[in-house]
Amino acid sequence: MTSFDRRDIEIQVRHNLKFKKMLNVVRYSPDGTILAVGANDGIISCVNTENGQISFVLDPSQQPPEFHSEAGVFHMAFTQSGEELAGSYSDGYIRIWQLPMIFNLKFLCRQVINTRVSPSKVDRLPLPTRLKNFLLHKHF
Repeated sequence: MTSFDRRDIEIQVRHNLKFKKMLNVVRYSPDGTILAVGANDGIISCVNTENGQISFVLDPSQQPPEFHSEAGVFHMAFTQSGEELAGSYSDGYIRIWQLPMIFNLKFLCRQVINTRVSPSKVDRLPLPTRLKNFLLHKHF
């Protein structure tokens, strides 16, 4: 059992996530703070892994008519930074979603540090490896 499988089970036990629709795909964001759940109706529900609540929903049926769709989502992938999510849909389209910015102290600190320290110099900072990886948007 991988660490992601254990985390998924822990979230289900702790928060008892239930969906009343056919789920096709589940993906964690690179930093593990979001669990994206893609359904047969095309809706992607993004769950906060800290509290088990749905933070936001990505729904192509709410888009302008030229982008409107109710096709199912079957594959998803987060960008390395976790700021976008690509979804592959049964209508043959790939939709790239710009995710809402999560404003918490951890992410705001990363943003401030990254504006003042170039990525090539992050390795020289006197920080733990996990923190350096977080600053560089690397997977944990």
